[in-house]
Amino acid sequence: YIFFFLMIRRPPRSTLFPYTTLFRSRISKNVKVTQKDFIEIKHKKYGLIIMIDILEHIKEDHIFLKKAYSLLDDDGYFIINVPAKMSIFGEGDTWAGHYRRYDRKVIINLLEKSNFEIIEFWSYGIPYFGKIYSSLIKKENKKRNENNISKEERTLTSGYETAHFMRYISPMIRPFYGILNLQNFFLNTDVGSQYLILSKKKV
Repeated sequence: YIFFFLMIRRPPRSTLFPYTTLFRSRISKNVKVTQKDFIEIKHKKYGLIIMIDILEHIKEDHIFLKKAYSLLDDDGYFIINVPAKMSIFGEGDTWAGHYRRYDRKVIINLLEKSNFEIIEFWSYGIPYFGKIYSSLIKKENKKRNENNISKEERTLTSGYETAHFMRYISPMIRPFYGILNLQNFFLNTDVGSQYLILSKKKV
């Protein structure tokens, strides 16, 4: 198994250390946590590769998928999560350093061209929540744009830095998290704001 925690550049030690400790304490002390360029990984094969909210940060996503294919065992599985629907690309995506969101046909075609067989395809997430988030984050994102913060820098902080307004909103919406169970009704549709895909390497 392999777990990816993507950073474009090395974060401060104070940032990386908590994650390293968390992975080892919550999963297993035998888990090896490393930070390196994914494309440069060589001479290793894995039974499972998981990419959660990674591909949308990669400019040449097809090259990333081909690399994942080369690292899998012949019967290996690939789990990927991406934001759905380019039509709702907004300020929230720009804030996080996304190059794109993925329409259903686009991500399916991309995986199949990379020689992955799709086993399961789920659509989840509250529809249009991204548009609401984008409208709220617009003011803060404007400051980032004025400071010419690059996509790479936005990606670097997207895993742990949130918009300031979320500090106040999160406690208020936490009691209503149960509403997320509604997404169970449209997992097999194309309504959600995220795609979770289980695929297998074609030989």
